[in-house]
Amino acid sequence: MKPHWQAIGISTLLVGREQVNTASSSAFKVFDDGWLDPSLGNGCFQALTTEISCHPLVKSFKIVRYRGSLGSTNITDTVCTVDCQTSLKSWFNTVSSACVGVIISGQPANRLGGNMWAGWNETCVKDPKTKQYCNDIIANFTVVPNIQSMPQSELCSTCFGRRLALMQSSPYSTFDDFYQSQLAYVYSKCGGSGPTSILAIPGTFPTISATPTAVACSGTTYRSVEGDTCDKIAGSNSVSAAGLYMANQDTVRDCSNIKEGLSICLPAKCKTYNVQTDDTCVSIEVKLGMVFGDVAALNPWVNADCSNLQTATGWYGRAICVGPQGGEEPGSKTQTTPTPTGCTAAPTPTQPGSRCACKKWHKVVSGDLCYTLQEEYGFDLGDFLAWNPGVGASCQSMWLQYYVCVQV
Repeated sequence: MKPHWQAIGISTLLVGREQVNTASSSAFKVFDDGWLDPSLGNGCFQALTTEISCHPLVKSFKIVRYRGSLGSTNITDTVCTVDCQTSLKSWFNTVSSACVGVIISGQPANRLGGNMWAGWNETCVKDPKTKQYCNDIIANFTVVPNIQSMPQSELCSTCFGRRLALMQSSPYSTFDDFYQSQLAYVYSKCGGSGPTSILAIPGTFPTISATPTAVACSGTTYRSVEGDTCDKIAGSNSVSAAGLYMANQDTVRDCSNIKEGLSICLPAKCKTYNVQTDDTCVSIEVKLGMVFGDVAALNPWVNADCSNLQTATGWYGRAICVGPQGGEEPGSKTQTTPTPTGCTAAPTPTQPGSRCACKKWHKVVSGDLCYTLQEEYGFDLGDFLAWNPGVGASCQSMWLQYYVCVQV
């Protein structure tokens, strides 16, 4: 879903010239050691498992989406530190050099770092005169039905144009034809010029489309029999149905009716799960004890907002990856996902998506915000968002009179 017409947002990929806070921050790893095999090579393995010195909220930036206001200047200040900026840049550049050609779950090894770097820049960009965060300024713009109805002062404001151009400058942002048309409109009405092209992410595999391009196969083949479907073959060989189709587009024309006697190239194996008709990415992640965003990260054809999960699995097959694909990252190990404990002790109603295995719950009342709950219970904000992914990055979707998890 695109942001409401309280605008969005000209700078380079790195907001190096912006004034940012120097407060201390925590650290996290993009990849835990257990996800990767040392046979990747010492340099690449060490680069991938190096801690990033940023607020844990930055880890949620690995999911590509429009980055709006965090709803609190204090929270944004803790995210937008010089240490974090430097650490993100270092991690991305080091992995890019040390892991050339390494593919993890269908994406270049540096992809998540690029996503987080872009998300950080979009969150931390400021108005050069007032030093206010641009997203906070844009959040207070006049609500209008479309860009053509925006007041001239807001349409041509520094922050609005800068925010759009910043998105365009990174291949890791959510800049698409929607935002492309906005940026072109700003240039046409406000003067100035600049690139408006949509940048491709270097080294990525294609996503599923009407005419997808083939992806590499693991080297193992299967001979089809009468009655085979993508789902049936995927289920018996521990591969994703969509990945199976993408590796055999010249052979498989219809996933629901595969001809007998075909030589089917199998993609890399992974731990699989069959998507149910009422499943969402969040419900799958909660059910299997996964981290928020894992379904999209492990299945690159799934949109960041998960909007195509049911449509795509209904067409290609229900089997998706819920663990790393062993053949795409050299020597990778399939992650064992813990089974969450039962939800019988959880109070009702519970915020959709909140994890069941929770020791302490809080009933949301008027005035509750992420940082007020953080002060009351002392949790790490990144942990809270992982326990309750449905609340949104700034708790804008936290439901009154519903319970959220505040301790595990």
